[in-house]
Amino acid sequence: MNQQLTTVILAAGKGTRMKSMLPKVLNPLLGRPMIHWVIDVAQKIGSDKIVVVVGHQSDLVKNEINNFYDPEKNPFSDCRFNAEIVF
Repeated sequence: MNQQLTTVILAAGKGTRMKSMLPKVLNPLLGRPMIHWVIDVAQKIGSDKIVVVVGHQSDLVKNEINNFYDPEKNPFSDCRFNAEIVF
Protein backbone atom coordinates (compact mmCIF):
# COMPACT_ATOMS: atom_id res chain seq x y z
CA MET A 1 0.00 0.00 0.00
CA ASN A 2 1.42 3.37 -1.07
CA GLN A 3 0.56 6.08 1.45
CA GLN A 4 1.21 9.77 1.00
CA LEU A 5 1.77 12.33 3.72
CA THR A 6 -0.17 15.58 3.41
CA THR A 7 0.62 18.42 5.79
CA VAL A 8 -2.06 21.06 6.40
CA ILE A 9 -0.76 24.41 7.66
CA LEU A 10 -3.32 26.75 9.18
CA ALA A 11 -2.11 30.22 8.16
CA ALA A 12 -5.24 32.38 8.29
CA GLY A 13 -4.60 34.23 11.56
CA LYS A 14 -4.66 38.01 11.81
CA GLY A 15 -2.01 38.33 14.49
CA THR A 16 -4.05 40.90 16.42
CA ARG A 17 -2.49 40.03 19.77
CA MET A 18 0.94 40.38 18.19
CA LYS A 19 0.14 44.05 17.58
CA SER A 20 1.26 43.77 13.98
CA MET A 21 -0.24 44.77 10.66
CA LEU A 22 1.21 41.59 9.13
CA PRO A 23 -0.65 38.28 9.03
CA LYS A 24 0.46 36.18 11.99
CA VAL A 25 2.52 33.72 9.94
CA LEU A 26 4.56 36.52 8.33
CA ASN A 27 5.85 37.90 11.62
CA PRO A 28 9.54 37.15 12.04
CA LEU A 29 10.87 34.48 14.35
CA LEU A 30 14.66 34.26 14.56
CA GLY A 31 14.98 36.38 11.43
CA ARG A 32 12.52 34.49 9.22
CA PRO A 33 8.74 34.63 8.78
CA MET A 34 7.12 31.96 10.95
CA ILE A 35 5.56 30.23 7.94
CA HIS A 36 9.05 29.34 6.67
CA TRP A 37 9.83 27.32 9.79
CA VAL A 38 6.62 25.32 9.46
CA ILE A 39 7.08 24.61 5.74
CA ASP A 40 10.68 23.55 6.36
CA VAL A 41 9.54 21.02 8.98
CA ALA A 42 6.82 19.73 6.65
CA GLN A 43 9.44 19.15 3.97
CA LYS A 44 11.91 17.54 6.38
CA ILE A 45 9.34 14.98 7.53
CA GLY A 46 8.77 14.01 3.91
CA SER A 47 5.41 15.59 3.12
CA ASP A 48 4.26 14.71 -0.36
CA LYS A 49 1.83 17.61 -0.38
CA ILE A 50 1.62 20.79 1.68
CA VAL A 51 -1.74 22.54 1.94
CA VAL A 52 -1.69 26.08 3.30
CA VAL A 53 -5.04 27.38 4.57
CA VAL A 54 -5.00 31.15 4.14
CA GLY A 55 -7.43 33.88 5.05
CA HIS A 56 -6.43 37.29 6.37
CA GLN A 57 -4.28 39.12 3.80
CA SER A 58 -3.97 35.88 1.86
CA ASP A 59 -2.19 37.57 -1.05
CA LEU A 60 0.73 38.53 1.21
CA VAL A 61 1.02 34.98 2.54
CA LYS A 62 0.81 33.43 -0.94
CA ASN A 63 3.40 35.85 -2.31
CA GLU A 64 5.81 35.11 0.53
CA ILE A 65 5.54 31.37 -0.01
CA ASN A 66 5.74 31.59 -3.80
CA ASN A 67 8.76 33.91 -3.65
CA PHE A 68 10.66 31.73 -1.20
CA TYR A 69 9.65 28.22 -2.27
CA ASP A 70 10.04 28.32 -6.03
CA PRO A 71 8.94 24.93 -7.44
CA GLU A 72 11.64 25.18 -10.13
CA LYS A 73 14.38 25.50 -7.51
CA ASN A 74 12.76 23.35 -4.86
CA PRO A 75 10.87 20.40 -6.41
CA PHE A 76 9.97 19.03 -2.99
CA SER A 77 7.72 22.01 -2.28
CA ASP A 78 4.17 21.36 -3.42
CA CYS A 79 2.22 24.18 -1.79
CA ARG A 80 -1.46 24.44 -2.52
CA PHE A 81 -3.67 27.19 -1.20
CA ASN A 82 -7.15 26.51 0.09
CA ALA A 83 -9.53 28.67 2.08
CA GLU A 84 -12.38 26.16 2.23
CA ILE A 85 -13.35 24.21 5.30
CA VAL A 86 -13.78 20.52 4.59
CA PHE A 87 -15.91 18.44 6.97
